[in-house]
Amino acid sequence: FFPPAGRRAPCAMWLGAAGLAALVALLFGFWFHESRSPYECPEGRGTPAHRASKNLRIVAYNTEWLFDGLGDGHTPRTTPAQGSQHAAAIRKEVEKLDADMLVLSEVETCHVAASVAPPGYAVFIVASTDSATRQNVALVSRLPVQRLQRSEARHAFPVPNSSCGFQGATSRTTCSKHFWTVFRLDIRGSSTEVLLVGVHLKAVPNAPRPCAQREAQARVLSEIVREHGHASFREIIIAGDFNDFDSTNLDISGSMPASSVLQHLTEDLGLVAVSDYLAVADRYTWESRGGEFPPAMLDHILISQGLRGVVHKVWVDHGSRAS
Repeated sequence: FFPPAGRRAPCAMWLGAAGLAALVALLFGFWFHESRSPYECPEGRGTPAHRASKNLRIVAYNTEWLFDGLGDGHTPRTTPAQGSQHAAAIRKEVEKLDADMLVLSEVETCHVAASVAPPGYAVFIVASTDSATRQNVALVSRLPVQRLQRSEARHAFPVPNSSCGFQGATSRTTCSKHFWTVFRLDIRGSSTEVLLVGVHLKAVPNAPRPCAQREAQARVLSEIVREHGHASFREIIIAGDFNDFDSTNLDISGSMPASSVLQHLTEDLGLVAVSDYLAVADRYTWESRGGEFPPAMLDHILISQGLRGVVHKVWVDHGSRAS
């Protein structure tokens, strides 16, 4: 079992070069709405640059407790000075990555997310239901997107034929930390809608109960993709911290999952993990600080088959030391 503490590296993907043309601005979207709570800004805060480029760079990045340090005794950074120092380090990483879209895990509020967003980006959060950690999944984007939404659906666990080894009574869970939105691209001259789902699934890869909960959370994500992606003939991107391994594209340590999360999302939904484009030696996004656990790939980006032909490059920024 892996402890929650560790060093995280961003996982990035370029779409382009093989056929992705200019970005098409959406005709909807409002950027200065007041959020319903200090935690969220589903309509966006800030003004996206609407940058058109032949390359679209998307990043999944666990920021490791990007909190402001005010009343955050449950986090590694318990003072405003510590929170500000960490936010400054994350902002430098965001600037270096120069991405068009970043899915950031473990973010406290919209205000904190805005503190790491350079000019030209809008930040979006739809509040999670994780009352224990108060973490959210944020979108930092210089492209216009539809209002962020989330699903309140619940799914039973353990799922049929689960291999997690959970022996407890059947229960139900939500996918507490996620969002979904839609944006538009011009792919090979065709204006195409893309469903983007940002996720942060239950932690601890091979512990039986979290493993079983993640399998149920994956079923919630499947419903989102089918209803808001496949039913509308949209391309799909799912990005974030899955807290799980991929048995098809083994990471640098050969980590085998106990769950069927990645298998379900790829095989059942027809998606592809972009780690397939990485050399095995590059497949890790997590390192334990003390070196007591082997490095592993816990963060993933999944795409639909229609986007596979326009992937230009995939990499993990192992030089990041912000977290």
